[in-house]
Amino acid sequence: MKRMIFFVLVALPLALYGCSSDTEGGGGNGGASAACDPLEQDCDGDDACYVILTTGEQLCSFVFAAATQDEPCDAVNACDVGFGCNLIANPDTSDRVCAFFCDPDGGSPTCADGPGATYDCRRINEFYGDVPDVSPTLGMCVDTLIFPEP
Repeated sequence: MKRMIFFVLVALPLALYGCSSDTEGGGGNGGASAACDPLEQDCDGDDACYVILTTGEQLCSFVFAAATQDEPCDAVNACDVGFGCNLIANPDTSDRVCAFFCDPDGGSPTCADGPGATYDCRRINEFYGDVPDVSPTLGMCVDTLIFPEP
């Protein structure tokens, strides 16, 4: 049941995707924008770069809601710029919360740049063992009191 809830939560919000640059050059691309880097946040305008955990895709989208670290989210783009709806609230629930994107190899950005130094940057593809095609150089900040070092 948890996997089904996760799929609906992550797949359903794809309909929300859009980009302010979709109409440049006389045509759009159906709402999805070009690939991006969540660590660089290199999208145009006010758009943010998000990760779709079911596919590993990194896409620009408008910010649907501006939630930040550990705040509830129910859509891929329901977090503020630099954050993604990538974290379960705790190991005993399937509730999702926003997590700050970070470089697990010690580069920039770090958790100190986002939620604070008490958070630990964990590789997304190690934290979620069944997530396909997420870059091994992409991490998210986790609360070490809730998710101690494995």
